[in-house]
Amino acid sequence: MAAAREDGVNKAARYAVGRWVGAASCVGVFGAMLAVYLATMRAGMSGGDAMEFARCACSKSVPHPPGYPLWTWMLRSLLRSRLLSWMRPVHQFNVLAAVVSALACALLHQVVAKALPSNTPRGVRYSAAWLSAVGFGLSPTVWLYANQPEVFALNNAFCALLLYLTLWVSECPTSSRLAVAAFASGLALSNHHAAVLYIAPVAVLILTAHAALYKGSVLVRSAVAFAAGFVPFYVWLGFVSGERNIHSWGDLTTPGGLLRHILRLDYGGSFQLAANELASPSEGLLSRLLFYCRETVFREMTPLVAPLAIVGTVLTRSNVTTRILVICFAFYILFFHTFANLPVQSPLTAGVVARFWMQPNMILFVLAGIGFARAVPRKLAPAAIVAVAALGAARWSALDFHNDTVLDDFGRALLERLPRHTMVLLHGDLFFNLASYLHTCEWVRPDVRLISMGLMTWRWFLRGNASKNYPGVSFPGERFHAVAGGFTIEQFLDANLKRMPIVMCGPIPQWQNQDYSGAARFHMFPFGACSRIFYADDLPNNMVEAFQRSVEQFPVLQPMDRRRHRPGSWELEAYETVHQSRLALFDQMGPELGKGDPDLVNLASRLADSILGESFFDVNATDMWHAAILYGVQSVDRRPVEAKMYNTVVRLLQRWPDFTDQSASAIAVDKYNPWRRQPIQYLE
Repeated sequence: MAAAREDGVNKAARYAVGRWVGAASCVGVFGAMLAVYLATMRAGMSGGDAMEFARCACSKSVPHPPGYPLWTWMLRSLLRSRLLSWMRPVHQFNVLAAVVSALACALLHQVVAKALPSNTPRGVRYSAAWLSAVGFGLSPTVWLYANQPEVFALNNAFCALLLYLTLWVSECPTSSRLAVAAFASGLALSNHHAAVLYIAPVAVLILTAHAALYKGSVLVRSAVAFAAGFVPFYVWLGFVSGERNIHSWGDLTTPGGLLRHILRLDYGGSFQLAANELASPSEGLLSRLLFYCRETVFREMTPLVAPLAIVGTVLTRSNVTTRILVICFAFYILFFHTFANLPVQSPLTAGVVARFWMQPNMILFVLAGIGFARAVPRKLAPAAIVAVAALGAARWSALDFHNDTVLDDFGRALLERLPRHTMVLLHGDLFFNLASYLHTCEWVRPDVRLISMGLMTWRWFLRGNASKNYPGVSFPGERFHAVAGGFTIEQFLDANLKRMPIVMCGPIPQWQNQDYSGAARFHMFPFGACSRIFYADDLPNNMVEAFQRSVEQFPVLQPMDRRRHRPGSWELEAYETVHQSRLALFDQMGPELGKGDPDLVNLASRLADSILGESFFDVNATDMWHAAILYGVQSVDRRPVEAKMYNTVVRLLQRWPDFTDQSASAIAVDKYNPWRRQPIQYLE
């Protein structure tokens, strides 16, 4: 009796110690990942939808479909709490994203620890959990979205929680546990619609595996719990929509409008990622899956994770948990890549698609942790900690944005030098989200009026408080569409151009049913990264001053870092936008240069310096030729400028198919001797 009692006490003590060790390991993951995220976190703006959520939190407005009410509510609650009031709003939101992302890693640690058999040695169990959780947290896309107020940080946390609850319900399938899981599922779905790709297969598999749960009373109780998590935040979003605040998307004040928003019918369906941009017909399901596999194995993970995941799957294939994980993973990637409509051939849109890979990749990391625990010798288990530390060190420089101000500088340059009371027409996330955040949250240039050309096409846009949100702006119809009751760009400009300066940032949207036939009456004069609109017969009298103002409007951006500013990043998009705008301005200077104004020649020469100095972008031969001529015109008695002319001609000649170093050098020296003293006649 005494021996049995002592054995029971020892087991209880070991169990208690094990729980404390597990909790300490989980807290360690949370602390380590939070430290990494805070150390590399942006203090300013990021690209994509992140600034839309920030703006909606500041202005209490509705984001794009399906509205993401839980995340929007959390951002707004943080702002109103004033807990971090000494920070800029976007900095506060970035901190929240970092905390939530670290929580996702901690939850994933618990998933792996719970998925392993009870007889797994403690050191192996928590080494495998660290490998999975921290390895996932240091994935490039996960790390990137931990540093910005995007909805995917909270989506990752909910997906990890749903995985944990799946194991928890399978461990002891009771109606109470199922109701808790259903409530969490409702919350997850009120945050992001993609959570349904976790919820649907898991719910079916659990109910199939545990027939005792398949009862009417249990299902009703679970449905009520699900609704309790899902409905309240969408009801709140409906009230927000009723306030008709600026830049709010949709009309959610009716059941039909709310349902339309939830189902993303404005985009064509819940998993259509864009309303007007369809993938190339050549991008079938197979090509998308191959692209996903390549990017996941060699970029998002390391080449070692995929084999470990396969090992974990094979060695535990008879386990119910493994089957649920594998089926959930397969359902997610097949369903998502079947319906997502953004092309993966474009780096920018491929980056948008990659955000949805984090959730299935989470399952791969869980399976890899299981494979590590089952296949790697016990003595090598601590190597997991070393491996993830080395992974973090290797990726640190590419994901360290704490001093990166590219998007802040770009966004501020859009607004700060505008003429007073300018109307700014914006199209595209880069322009609209950055400018509207600064305008709404930080009160940068409150005198200007920002109008999204995309939002202006919807019928609900002008049904709200247009006079309050856009004072002084005349809308000559119900919406920006050439349909009955609509208006064209020509009619809109005619109604407003004589009242106030108008600047357009981003291209005019080329949607169907639009009439641009009257646009020829207007001239789009380059104005930094945007264009100022004039009547074609009413251009500025002093073109040199106009060109000078345009050059001054360009943002001064940090030097490009190829490690951070990769293809598909919003920072690279900002650099490319500025580069293309400089080329457009340089092209418009051409006819005026023939007049021989020395101030304009010098201004154009400095602009050419900027264009040719951006060596990471391709400059066509025509622009090089014009730059070389400019340097020649400017080079009278100025040998450094003649040397620039010479070097530009050499670069130009390198475009020739039969180019050799010797031939280019000979032609350049013969025709453009850098030390000659006669001016070159400008060639139009």
